[in-house]
Amino acid sequence: MCESRICKRCEVDQPMDQYYNYYVVDKKSKVKYYHKRLQCKRCYSNKTHAIRYKITVEEVEKLKAQTNCEICKKFIPSEGNRYIDHNHLTGKVRGMLCPRCNGVLQIFEDDMSAIYNYNKYLKKYNDKKNNRV
Repeated sequence: MCESRICKRCEVDQPMDQYYNYYVVDKKSKVKYYHKRLQCKRCYSNKTHAIRYKITVEEVEKLKAQTNCEICKKFIPSEGNRYIDHNHLTGKVRGMLCPRCNGVLQIFEDDMSAIYNYNKYLKKYNDKKNNRV
């Protein structure tokens, strides 16, 4: 029978593999003690994101519940591939993105003129009269 524990945050009884390990080293004896966190992996991750982006855990949960990218509107299949987008200068959270849109946005955020150059390039080569096979 698998051991389980009730998460301190969500209060759901979950198997012990749903809790992160952490270690404490005794300063005198140098013995390493192994412990399991009191919050499940999901709650711990949400708390970590909340601290990182200076928003509430509830706001993180609301963002992670979104399954479509806010830019391209495509379905993002797994939570691990959803990126919380934020302004790197102000730290303000903007929304949830897929890996592709997140990467493209990084390029544009560093150089806003790149948007114009990308658009000009695509128009040049997507013009119907230039598309000969």
